[in-house]
Amino acid sequence: MRAIVIDPEARTVTEVRWSGKTEELFRLVGADSIDRASLPNGDDIWVDDTGLKSGHQRFGFMHQDYYHPLAGRAVIIGANARGQTASCASELAQTRSKIRFMLLP
Repeated sequence: MRAIVIDPEARTVTEVRWSGKTEELFRLVGADSIDRASLPNGDDIWVDDTGLKSGHQRFGFMHQDYYHPLAGRAVIIGANARGQTASCASELAQTRSKIRFMLLP
């Protein structure tokens, strides 16, 4: 499946092939606990669940279509009509234009 990885420390937005396995999603995000933020196009941004709360993430980003900052690495994936994971609908170039990287306090 096609996914998009956002790495605010490296300041990169890249497309990857994802196997659909949960373990790989945790590895791509780089966290032991993850949560999602939903985008209007039906995709989800998966992030470190404790990234903003714990203060251990120094790098973050804003996505134009989401209402507050997200901390650490993130992965955008899609979902099908039954709620199962699928390739993301987001296009790489458009996603890059919607990301603003930032340092977190």
